[in-house]
Amino acid sequence: LIVGESIPGVSGIIHVFHESETFPEHSWQAHGDELTALQESYNGSFWMSGSADHTVRIWESDTFLEKDWLEGHTAPIMKLTQNTDGSLLISAGSDNALKVWDQLSRERLYDLGRHQFGLIDVFWKQDKSELFALNQRGTIYRYQDLKVHSGAQSSNTGRERVINRTKKPGSCLTYWKQHDLLVMGTFEGELHAFTSDGKAKWNTKPFES
Repeated sequence: LIVGESIPGVSGIIHVFHESETFPEHSWQAHGDELTALQESYNGSFWMSGSADHTVRIWESDTFLEKDWLEGHTAPIMKLTQNTDGSLLISAGSDNALKVWDQLSRERLYDLGRHQFGLIDVFWKQDKSELFALNQRGTIYRYQDLKVHSGAQSSNTGRERVINRTKKPGSCLTYWKQHDLLVMGTFEGELHAFTSDGKAKWNTKPFES
């Protein structure tokens, strides 16, 4: 189990636990600010950590040593995800940026879209090879046909579509595979479910408590 612990503005620490143990096998300071995202590479060789210090750090999973870091965001990174074969790493930031990186070369390939508000969450839908992103205003984006090529300014790479403008401040977004639905959480404590095309299916009301 990989756990992030943070003191905003001071440190972001990674702890590694074995399932049967209550104390970490290994701990280290990964960032000098809040740790906001953790992602394991699909082959298990590396862990990637995103932070409020605007960087992504790459760690070897067997030695816990820093292998590389990615720079390019100008505000806290909020979420990391990977494409189906793990060749691409996608980072979403509160600087309104959605960046695509080559996992092998660590090169920033391009930015997706031109967003007016910060990105809160992003995930890759494996079965359809689609990328979904959520911004602070509750707008959900879908990207298809992402290309692997160089050129950091190629912002039109990947077909972008706004599938829903919920007008609810969004806090998180995930995929409910069993029912083939996107589920968005709001800061008001609601859940909103949508199809992959953005059609609203249902929503919950926040608990009184």
